[in-house]
Amino acid sequence: MLFDIPVLFITYKRFRTAKKVFDVIKKVKPKKLYFASNSPPEKEFNKELSSVLKVRSLLNQINWKCKVEKIYHKKHLRVSKSIPKSVDIFFKKEKMG
Repeated sequence: MLFDIPVLFITYKRFRTAKKVFDVIKKVKPKKLYFASNSPPEKEFNKELSSVLKVRSLLNQINWKCKVEKIYHKKHLRVSKSIPKSVDIFFKKEKMG
């Protein structure tokens, strides 16, 4: 059975933590998943990009019918900006989540 309420998954670069959360998301199998991912800061871009991409690769594990909406920030935003922006984007499209 698929979960009818859209899910917003906000990530950055911590793969082990993101994988634990994603493993729970896989159990409920949401019909719609918003996957928000911040970009590495410009001064650390080359150092952190592989970590961000590894977290984003979790989407390759989706093996159920699921509409994925990617919210990939083009430039690095502070946590105080990236999370509210992701939540705003989510609720502009969804009534609840």
